[in-house]
Formats: sequence, C-alpha cells, structure tokens
Amino acid sequence: MRKILLSLALFLGLSSQALAADNYAATAGSGLTFGAKDAAGVLYSRFIGCDNTTVSQCWQIDSSGRQLIIITSGSVASGAFASGSIGSGAMVDLGSIADAAATAGSTGTLSAKMRLMTTQLDTIKTSINGSIPAGTAVIGKVSIDQTTPGTTNLVALAANQSVNTAQVNGVTVLTGTGATGTGAQRVTVSTDQATNAGAALKTGGVGVVNGGSDYETVAASQTAQVLGATGATGDYLSHCVLQPTTTGAGTMTILDNATVIFTFTTGTLSNLAPIPIPIGAISVSGAWKVTTGANETATCFGKFT
Repeated sequence: MRKILLSLALFLGLSSQALAADNYAATAGSGLTFGAKDAAGVLYSRFIGCDNTTVSQCWQIDSSGRQLIIITSGSVASGAFASGSIGSGAMVDLGSIADAAATAGSTGTLSAKMRLMTTQLDTIKTSINGSIPAGTAVIGKVSIDQTTPGTTNLVALAANQSVNTAQVNGVTVLTGTGATGTGAQRVTVSTDQATNAGAALKTGGVGVVNGGSDYETVAASQTAQVLGATGATGDYLSHCVLQPTTTGAGTMTILDNATVIFTFTTGTLSNLAPIPIPIGAISVSGAWKVTTGANETATCFGKFT
C-alpha cells in the first residue's frame, strides 16, 4: 500500500510540471544536433522526410507552409477515388455541385461553367428540332424541284417581260447586217393569202423576188448545159428567155437534171422576137439544165449553185 501511494504521488508531481510548462530542458551532449521550431514560446521538433535510397529527394514545402504532392501520370489507378470520397467544394477551382450557372464570358468555377454549357446546348437542341421560322435570308444552296417542268415549282417570268438572248445554238447571237450563220434563228415566212384554187403549197416553198436572181446564158447548139457553176437540188429557176436567130429556130428543152420539164418546138416563126418561158420552181432531182438548137440562144434567171 505504501508503494502504491508513493507511485501516485510521483505521477502527480510529474503531471504538475508538465501542465506548468510545455518546454523541457535538454542538456546538449556530444551527439547529433536536433532542430526545434519556436512557436509562441513552445519549441516543436523539426522533421525532414527524405528517401532512403536517394537522400536528396525530400519533402517540398511552399512559401505558405503547404506540402507539395506531385501526382505523375498513371500513379492513381482507375476507380481509386470512390464516389463521395472527395467532398463537394473540396477543390475550389472545380467548384461544388450546387454552383449556379455562370454567365457567358464571366469567371467562375468549372462546375458553374459546365452548368452554363448544358443550358446553352439545350437551347441549341430546341432550335434545331423546331420549325424553321419564315424569313428572307438565303441559307446555303437553294434549288428548284422541277419533277414536272412547267407544273411543279414552276419558275417563269410574268407576262410581257423582256429578256436579252445571249446565245443561239450555243454561239453568240448575230446582230446587224452581214451574212447569216449558226448564231441566227431560223425564220419561216408565211402568208395569209389564199392559194390558187385546188393548189397546195410546196413543202419548204416560199415566194421568190426576182430582184435577187442570177442569170445564166446558153449559147446555140448546147446539150444539157448546167445552170450555175455546178448546180444542185433545190436551185430555183424563175424563167428563161428564148432568142431565135431564124424563123426556123428549132427545139429548146429545160430539164431538172435528167427529167424534162418543158420543151419548146418551133415551126416557122412569124418574127424573131424573144420568147419568155416561165418556170417558177425549184429542182428536186439535181441541177437545172438547158438544151438549145442550132438557131437559138437562151438566157435563164433564178438562183443557181
């Protein structure tokens, strides 16, 4: 019992000294020197943690007294942080789940900016899924669905609108005076005048003005002389004028290539006056040809090749 009371008295004595002062005296010896940090009169032991193998690798403390921890790529395994293990708001820059959405262009936490982005994406989705509003702006390429030309989505000028024709047959339009060509439109001449009773217009035939005709002279005793340089199908013969040199002039023949169209046979003429022979036709077989007798000449008028 006496030993128990003695031990209790010793313990209380030591406790009183500890409560009286946190510091305690240490007598310096010949061993190693330990560092201490004096904080408000209380000395705290200083510790430096270094790697056992590479002793130069030690803890790093920044100017604010925070320990620096460098996490290298792959050092934290996937799933190392369980859901909820890091409290909301624990990382200031990331923010907390309840952060209000940031405004466009403003500062804020990552959580606040992500909330803004989701709102903007919802707005874009709504606009895309909605109907395109009426307007006048042209968006991209606009084409016309002409599935039935002239009916479906017909695009046409209003009545009595004028346009300029830039090309005919793929070439520049011919204008002014000059020879015709591929740049000129074909023109068909028609008439409202009634034809001769019972007669039909020749396909492709038109009225001919003799003021633009050529003429060809045929000497006496000629056999099937071609009218024109070469003559061709489609040449026009207006008429011929036979000029007898004696009252017994002889026979004159007009041919469409090899087909006899007209034959003039004289007996005894009363005079030597010129004799007109009207034809007014185009050839259908080849060149126009004229045969004359020994006592007559001819002059023929028309359009010859």
